[in-house]
Amino acid sequence: MSNRTGLVVGLGLALSLASAASWAEGGGWYFGVTGGQAEADLNKVEFDDLAIFAFESNGADVLSGSSTLDDSDTSFSLFGGYRVSEYFAVEAGYVDFGTMKYRSTGVVDPMGLPPASAAFSADVEAAGFTVAAIGSIPIGNSFDVHGRAGVLFADTEFTVSAAMLDASASDSVSENSQDFFYGIGVGLQVGPNWSFSLDWQQFKDVGDEDETGESDVNRLSLGVIYKL
Repeated sequence: MSNRTGLVVGLGLALSLASAASWAEGGGWYFGVTGGQAEADLNKVEFDDLAIFAFESNGADVLSGSSTLDDSDTSFSLFGGYRVSEYFAVEAGYVDFGTMKYRSTGVVDPMGLPPASAAFSADVEAAGFTVAAIGSIPIGNSFDVHGRAGVLFADTEFTVSAAMLDASASDSVSENSQDFFYGIGVGLQVGPNWSFSLDWQQFKDVGDEDETGESDVNRLSLGVIYKL
């Protein structure tokens, strides 16, 4: 490589690092979007017990059955914030955790009728607005490690349905809650306006204990951020 080519490459690298540094050091408004996966700490045995209760409370003993629980789903979020300095920012956003699904099928013994097949399902959906404070520690000119803590204003919906013989029924309940969350992540600055972030967060006791049930939700996401 000639000296001239090396000089151009070095100049380009220097400009790129300088742009990344200006992003990290400067304050201002920013907006972003993330996508990833959310996983709730749901208990399959509790759902099995709920399915059995649904049929036995209507006079149908459960003879046999099988069930599955999918406690994770695709999750996304939208957010905006203001970076006060390279070390501190405040942020508000909206996060959707997707739907956690329980499914069961089996054979029941309806009172006075021959054994029949039956099915039971339950869906748990949660989403809501967030407010948070973010603390960052720059590493060099392009990277940072950050922590986040805030409050989720959650809307949790719990839907159940059951079918037996030619009959079926469904019901749902929705509750609001305010839940603490925290997380850690790493960021990569690319140029003066763009950055990427890989984050893990835990949302504590999402839902209502008496109506929808509560569960911790872990979320792993990759985000892209644009600074104005």
